[in-house]
Amino acid sequence: MKKKNSAVIFILVSVLSFILGVLIALNYLQPVLKEKGNNTLLSEQKVNQETINSYVEENKSLQEELDSQEVNLPKDTRSELEFKNIEKVAKAFTDGFYTNNSDNIQEKMDSIQEYLTPKAKGKIVPYWVESNDKMTVEQSKISEKYYVNLENVLGEATVTGFLYVSTSYEEDKPFTVRYLVQMDLKKNDNNVWKVNEIRETVTTNDVPERFYE
Repeated sequence: MKKKNSAVIFILVSVLSFILGVLIALNYLQPVLKEKGNNTLLSEQKVNQETINSYVEENKSLQEELDSQEVNLPKDTRSELEFKNIEKVAKAFTDGFYTNNSDNIQEKMDSIQEYLTPKAKGKIVPYWVESNDKMTVEQSKISEKYYVNLENVLGEATVTGFLYVSTSYEEDKPFTVRYLVQMDLKKNDNNVWKVNEIRETVTTNDVPERFYE
């Protein structure tokens, strides 16, 4: 009977010792496992952050590339880029059309041909070029404002511009001429805006700011 009790006691002691050993092991291993888990989490966070940084840099690079290019968009778009493209063409055209003189007029007219439709090429010139009065003229664009109208139009736009142009005849003292200009633009087959027709008039008063609203 004593042997049986001793065996039971031995088994109980062994079980308790095993449980105690497991508890002690867990107590020592918990910080190690926790540290390992934290290290794994930190490692994953680092990888994720590096991936995010990579995407940010790639997006920044693509955005810089996009900003450096002129984007020609489909005919049915009215985005901010489209308005910028139209205004860019209008400004380039008026640079040559309203900044010139009797000596370089042919060079200036040649320079604006790339901004004209086939219909308009060679036909749009300053009024004084075809005048019978062979006077010397010098003019220079001082300032400009434009309003672009794309409403209910596909592939066509009307640009209204108000320009201050310094003008001098026969080398006299220059004076300022105020031009109100309307330009009809069309897109070609490559979705590039071109000036198709212009109408201009000289105004005696400043155009109010609300004209551009």
